[in-house]
Amino acid sequence: MIGNGTLHRGLVVVLVATSLAACVPVTVNVTFPQQKLDDAASQIVDMSRRPPDAPASGPTPAPAPKPGSRLEQWLAPLGPREAAAEERPVQMAQAPKTDSGELRRLTESQNRRLGAVQQALARGCAGESNQGLLEPRPGQGCSGDVAGVIGAENADRQAIVETFMRQNKIAPSDVGRVRASFAKAYRDRVSGGQWVQTDRGDWVKK
Repeated sequence: MIGNGTLHRGLVVVLVATSLAACVPVTVNVTFPQQKLDDAASQIVDMSRRPPDAPASGPTPAPAPKPGSRLEQWLAPLGPREAAAEERPVQMAQAPKTDSGELRRLTESQNRRLGAVQQALARGCAGESNQGLLEPRPGQGCSGDVAGVIGAENADRQAIVETFMRQNKIAPSDVGRVRASFAKAYRDRVSGGQWVQTDRGDWVKK
């Protein structure tokens, strides 16, 4: 028969182990299929071309996963844990989040600059790179303002990528995939005869 003292010590060990396990920091990285990233980037780029005061649109948010039973929640901390912080990639079926106050602020900033960007592209003074950024090109009639337009536009584009990844908990290692999605979205909206950079790095006129 187990004595009260032994039973008490056993319970203390379990409680201490449970407490320590619950305190282990875990970083969850979310991975989306490339098509989901392409669709999300396209929606965000469309926001930068939306007329003022137009209503926001986007996919219906996926329902939140239902929590497990109370027993599952109580037993979860008893499962095996690493002694240090973990990174756990999670494959997500639903679409990434594409609408937030910060993303709207950034796309509204792009919208106010859209005319100048389109003019630079039309004159060949800028091209759409395969990194989702504008790059200067030796066009005709390029004024000194083009450099400022390109710099401001690229700052917004960089901030959009960073915000999108942070809000969707996308791992930093996936930044290349995200940039490729935004690059595709921007290049798809370039008019014929304007400069784009292929995935191989070649500059061509669309």
